[in-house]
Amino acid sequence: MHQLNMSLASVLAVAFGVFVLYRVFGNGPAVVVSFNRIEQLFGADVANFSQLKLVQSCCGAPPTLDGSWQLKQDLDNSWILVTQMFYRPPDYGYEAFPIPINFRSVPVCDYLNSCDYGQFWFRYRYNTNFPERVLGRWMCPLPRGEYQMRMAPLGTGFLPWFPKVGAYRFEFRLMRGGVLRMSVALFFDVAIVQ
Repeated sequence: MHQLNMSLASVLAVAFGVFVLYRVFGNGPAVVVSFNRIEQLFGADVANFSQLKLVQSCCGAPPTLDGSWQLKQDLDNSWILVTQMFYRPPDYGYEAFPIPINFRSVPVCDYLNSCDYGQFWFRYRYNTNFPERVLGRWMCPLPRGEYQMRMAPLGTGFLPWFPKVGAYRFEFRLMRGGVLRMSVALFFDVAIVQ
């Protein structure tokens, strides 16, 4: 069974939210990550995320996801979850380059029955109506319907790299039969703190 190194909450944050600032301190200067927007690139016939919004919090607190999204088809293990990150250096134009991170893909039901999903569900159990992962019971498929996230705080731990200054796009995709069927992207910028 493939393991996805990020929780579904992180993927949802990628696919469904935006407008947060946080600081990352390392060996270099501090940087600010500004999430700009979430955009469904295509595939609203599979899932529609237009009603899921990111609500900016005050006083430097992380933003929250609020709203719902419609899953229009049951997702079984013939559907593959895929995540990928793209980077555009400052003043480079509009072309973005894939970041050479571990390519992440996992069949939907394998993910639903993973420890990663279990941790996501436990963290957001009071903020979502997502199905609970129960040990010893195989959960499959993810049934079609309306899924909600109510004031679910977003974490920033899903970033799998130390950011460089520039613009980023993090995509959450669903594939079936080797064909890309749905894509949602989170756009964000990274800048050095002045």
